This record gives sequence, structure tokens and C-alpha cells, in this order.
Amino acid sequence: MTTELDDQTIIDIDLAEQSLALQRKRLRWAESKAILTPIVKEFIKQGIEPNMRDNDLNIPLGGDAAKLKAATDVLVSAQFVTYSDAPKPGETTWDGFFRNPASQINVWLTFTSSVCVRKKVGTKMVEQDVFEVVCGDCTPESMQLPAPAPVLDNIDALQF
Repeated sequence: MTTELDDQTIIDIDLAEQSLALQRKRLRWAESKAILTPIVKEFIKQGIEPNMRDNDLNIPLGGDAAKLKAATDVLVSAQFVTYSDAPKPGETTWDGFFRNPASQINVWLTFTSSVCVRKKVGTKMVEQDVFEVVCGDCTPESMQLPAPAPVLDNIDALQF
């Protein structure tokens, strides 16, 4: 019994699925473009580069509290709301999920603080070898190898 393989391979199927997923993503973008374009333009003005990943608009943000507030103000002014917990004091990262009922696309705001300071948190004693480079002239005497060990002719004379 012989089986003929279909001309369509697993790669063809995978590429077709990726194409459909991209078409769905473009459709969602087209339906939400009027709401999201002003947001994207404002973030670009602020030096932030939004991107589409999965089915969300991702806003990667680095900065201080003022920059985070400016970013959230942009989203709130575009009628986006979040139910994410507020950033906790002292935390250096925060993620917020924003949703607008009129948009098919949600927004992920990922914040990382770039305001870092070096802070002493303790003392540690470490024993460590110290080396220094010593330079000098190369002389024939300093380049001599130690004399080889004497060769014994009579091995039976050795006592252990």
C-alpha cells in the first residue's frame, strides 16, 4: 500500500496560520486606529517607541516618576482605564494593562526606573592576593634555568 503525500506541508500550514493571524491583527488595528494613532504619535514625541506584540500595543518606558505620570496621562486622556495596582514605593518596575471599550487593542505599559543611585548596603571583608608587576633588565644570569638534578649510575645505592 502506498500513500501519496499532499503537496501542502506542515510549513505551508504554519505560514498560512501566521498569515491569517497577521490579517486579524491588521483588522483589529484598522478598527482601533482612530483611537490609537494619537497615542502612538504622542509617545513617539516623548521618545518612546510603541510596538505591536501579540494583540496588544506595548509601551516600553524607562525613566522617573514624572515620565511614568506623563505616559499614564496620555492613556487616560484617550479614555483608557487600568485596574492594575498602582506602583509601589521603592519598586523599580511596574506593568499596567490599559483598556478602552471602544478599542479592539489593549495597551501594556511596562515601566522601568532609570533613576538609579549607588547605595551602600553593608560591608564585606575579603582576603585577596595582591600582585604587582616588577620589571627589570633581562640578564643572562636571570634567564638561567636551575641546574638539572644529578643522575645516579647505581640505583641500588639509594636507600628508602
